[in-house]
Amino acid sequence: MNLRWQIHEGAGPHLLLVHGFLSSPNQWLLNLPALAQHCRPVTVALWGHGGAPAPESPDAYDPAFYVAEFERIRATLGVERWFVLGYSLGAGLTIRYALTHPDRVIGHLFTNSTSALADAARITEWRASAEESAARILEGGHAAMERIAVHPRHARKLPAPVFEALCADAERHVPLGIANALRHTNPAASVRERLV
Repeated sequence: MNLRWQIHEGAGPHLLLVHGFLSSPNQWLLNLPALAQHCRPVTVALWGHGGAPAPESPDAYDPAFYVAEFERIRATLGVERWFVLGYSLGAGLTIRYALTHPDRVIGHLFTNSTSALADAARITEWRASAEESAARILEGGHAAMERIAVHPRHARKLPAPVFEALCADAERHVPLGIANALRHTNPAASVRERLV
């Protein structure tokens, strides 16, 4: 099983855009027209987000698997090098990709990522709470997801088109995928030790 991705109209080098936890590729909705003037945006959906598949295997949620998928997408596009941009959990994955494949990256941007730069104490906390958090999602489904602070329904500053698109996508989140992100992706996403 492979990640879902989409190439958008644009001119110039390709740019991989990776959204955050409980978000979706529509996070970039209003950015795409401006980006298209300078690059060819490529959006990807993390497992279980916005109706994307949710594999059962924990290995699929390992950041190394995502890195391999990003590299597969680049190869499928037939480009030698590209830009990458990650937000929140997505940033932990794109930074890891850039560190693993520096020769494939023209430039890297990231924003708002506790998970990418978490220290050992925070990672220990996440690992300790992962199973309980995942169980709440599996038992409570969408109602449990909506109680998480980063769920798009809690956003107050998003432009209406993005807010509406992300809330609609949130209705299609797959509980297994979200639970497995909490179990296997988020606690392993930090690249802090590779940067210091």
